[in-house]
Amino acid sequence: MRTLFGTDGIRARAREYPLDTATMVALGEALADRLNARAANPKVLLVMDTRESGPEIANALATGLDLRGGRAEFLGVAPTPAAAYLCRVTDAVAAISISASHNPYYDNGVKIFGHDGMKLSDALEEEIEDELLAIRRDDATAIARPLTPNLPLVARYEDFLVSGIESGALSGRRVVIDVGNGAAFEIGPRVFRRAGAELVVMNDKPDGRNINEGCGALHPEGLARRVVEEKADFGVAFDGDADRAIFADDAGRIRDGDEIIYLWAQREKSRNRLRGNRVVTTVMSNYGFEKQLAADGVELLRAQVGDKYVL
Repeated sequence: MRTLFGTDGIRARAREYPLDTATMVALGEALADRLNARAANPKVLLVMDTRESGPEIANALATGLDLRGGRAEFLGVAPTPAAAYLCRVTDAVAAISISASHNPYYDNGVKIFGHDGMKLSDALEEEIEDELLAIRRDDATAIARPLTPNLPLVARYEDFLVSGIESGALSGRRVVIDVGNGAAFEIGPRVFRRAGAELVVMNDKPDGRNINEGCGALHPEGLARRVVEEKADFGVAFDGDADRAIFADDAGRIRDGDEIIYLWAQREKSRNRLRGNRVVTTVMSNYGFEKQLAADGVELLRAQVGDKYVL
């Protein structure tokens, strides 16, 4: 049974077990041991959000990878989905997002992706955890290194995001985004502006400790008020690692995630792009949502909570 890995990687108080230096070095070693069978000198991408503890964890993971023949490629502050996408389209064998998502700044965590862009299976996480606990040394230290981000790779992810927006879809639209002083604080505004939006940006001044603090997806009330004040068409709030989005409509109403998925499903079905006429959510989705989908000829499949299970 896993004790360190949960449904979304390892998450805990930064600088305390299991996010202490010794454990993160051992995690880098255990991961490299698993990856050596897949590639020589396996490359692992590292991204992080804006927490002050991020660089320490990155250095510890990179040290562990180095000790077992792996190598870390640092991408700097970027959304968790950047790790998944860039791992899939480059020669990286794995990627790690250093983030505690919507948690306060004093927490942190690690999420590991395989080359296919998917989070690791429960079985593989259990193997890594077993080795980590066996090889962990209390006196392990991290080698400090300049964490210079590979900006061209981050730009490649940005281009991918822009390519997914229909031409002109946001032209003339006034949009408010709340980046939550987190991982989307730079890339989020760039993408929306490139898509043609007239943009109002909130909470884009991270200081290492203000991530999610009264802002972002966890606190969308400020976004809703700003949408009304700015007479915007809609607003979007992101969580700390920007893998979650909460929407507000032009009247400043926070729209439930089931509503967003329903609208998305309707649109895709009308274009014959809803594969199998199926939608997958978690067990937490509303029954009324499921009933309406069924009336539209769409089947709802439920997975346990955790995005890797939905995927």
